[in-house]
Amino acid sequence: MTQPLFFKKYFRKNEKRCLQRRNYIVKYIKAFNLDSRTGIDLPGEATGIMHDSNNMTEVDLATSSFGQTIQITTLQTAVNYCAVANGGYLVQPYVVKEIKSNDGSYSKTTESKVLKQIMSKTTSDDILSALEMYNDNYIRFPIDSITALTAIPIEKNKRNGRKQALHLKLARSNKAILKEAGELKSDGRPSKRNIVIEWKKLNPGATINNCIIETGLSRSTVYKYWNEV
Repeated sequence: MTQPLFFKKYFRKNEKRCLQRRNYIVKYIKAFNLDSRTGIDLPGEATGIMHDSNNMTEVDLATSSFGQTIQITTLQTAVNYCAVANGGYLVQPYVVKEIKSNDGSYSKTTESKVLKQIMSKTTSDDILSALEMYNDNYIRFPIDSITALTAIPIEKNKRNGRKQALHLKLARSNKAILKEAGELKSDGRPSKRNIVIEWKKLNPGATINNCIIETGLSRSTVYKYWNEV
């Protein structure tokens, strides 16, 4: 089954849901001003390339959700990144801050112009906090510091002086004993192999694409175990 044909069948089956999602995508494109120029004080500014919301096909809807078949300019990207840093406020960019004549008879100053708020400050702060995790200083953040900042107590693992290999050996032996006694009900998350095999047994005649969509597994994972049943 080709991808376009798959999208068309999915769209027909879930037309109402797809139309709602189209409205969401269009709503946020307009909210972030991605369908219009930034208004920078330079001539010839281009704008991105967007679909006509009234003529979006099922394929357009699917590909737009992850940024394909649409284009935005580098300046539009920068303006929206700045909005995250500005507490969620979208500000019109400018190049020239001030113009003055030599004799002082003319003076013009450009003031920052807030266009609108595209996200709450809470959301903006959450994004900035998440971005801070890319800082190398946070990779090995001490447990005591995390507890102090979040007020969430984190109990440290205690090996009682044992090496990691011995500690894990003891933990696994305890797990085996509990499982034999019937006190351990699960071995953790089911393996991806078992997920594919069980899904295929419950859905005879279904396609690989159906399995990928319904299980959420990657295409390579499903293909890896598909022929084991």
